[in-house]
Amino acid sequence: MNNAAYYFEHRQLLFSLLGAYLNSQKKEFSLKEEDFRFLFSFAKEHKIAALCYFALDYQGVFSDPKIKKAFESKYAANLKKTIVFEEERERLYEFLNANKIHFLPLKGILMNNEYPEYGMREFADNDILFDKRYAKKVKEFFVKDGYEVESYGTGAHDTYLKAPVLNFEMHRTLFTSSENTKDSLAFFRNILQESMVKEGYEHYLNDELYYAYFIAHTHKHFAGGGCGVRSLVDIYLYLKHHELKREILDGALDEMKLKDFEKEISELSFKSLEGKELSKEEEDTLLYIMSSGAYGTLAHHIQNSLKKGSKARYLLRRIFPPLSFYKETHPIAYYSIIGIPLVWASRLLRALFFKRSRIKDEMDALKDQ
Repeated sequence: MNNAAYYFEHRQLLFSLLGAYLNSQKKEFSLKEEDFRFLFSFAKEHKIAALCYFALDYQGVFSDPKIKKAFESKYAANLKKTIVFEEERERLYEFLNANKIHFLPLKGILMNNEYPEYGMREFADNDILFDKRYAKKVKEFFVKDGYEVESYGTGAHDTYLKAPVLNFEMHRTLFTSSENTKDSLAFFRNILQESMVKEGYEHYLNDELYYAYFIAHTHKHFAGGGCGVRSLVDIYLYLKHHELKREILDGALDEMKLKDFEKEISELSFKSLEGKELSKEEEDTLLYIMSSGAYGTLAHHIQNSLKKGSKARYLLRRIFPPLSFYKETHPIAYYSIIGIPLVWASRLLRALFFKRSRIKDEMDALKDQ
């Protein structure tokens, strides 16, 4: 059975369970062992295992204590992770406020509040937009606290890691100037200065702007390697809990050219989680999302890239990226006469010695398209 057929066969069970729990509805479910296997595997892949645990427990369908414990352990691990992240964020916020550095918490930090239980929404990192003029001082804070610097001064954010689970992405900007995000970049370019102050130097977005940002971020993943079922749940819960002023929201979405995308994905989230009939196009989109995992797949990324050109063009852009790539990821090289050729050489050496398996996977995925 291919993946599409496999997901199609199980989608009704998955969304019926999730929708019933999120709407406090008791339903009759008769689950076989293979259903639990699918739900556990799929939920791990899409970062919704904690949510599935509550959905299954709410319906009282756990018949095997071992299966229940497997799901429950995913929630317990995420709850512990949520508490640890919250403690670390408090320390970071104290530092930012003490040093008069303006900052804006983003994404999962806030979306976690929309879920029925604390620690239910799974996440990988914490995203915070901050005044990039203080990037060096923020880096010193993390290094002094024992974090590893995974990236600094390139792309949209600096990344700091501390084992076993801590991962902070400190955003200097919300988006890059790639083809899928250039309009979102333009719209949110000055959002830190324009956003409202919550307390001290912490900023916040109104409901419409926060949701517009979330849609823009979701679209970035959707148009890249794909986005997962957790995004549908996020959208569903946010729209159920917030009465948004449509004229404000539509104005933002229009500027980012995302009004149609928001309409399509929000309707899909409501139809899926409330058991409504889907059109053929909506079914195809849902299967794409279900086969994307939480953060997209390499196969989907290549598939979407090939919509814009041939395999030869794809390979050429991978070997010799556009100038915008160097400006954002290697700014020093970008402004140097010999800088870009040096980046070519560096990328080639890293590929040959450190990324052979990744290149093989990419070539195999390209061959399958």
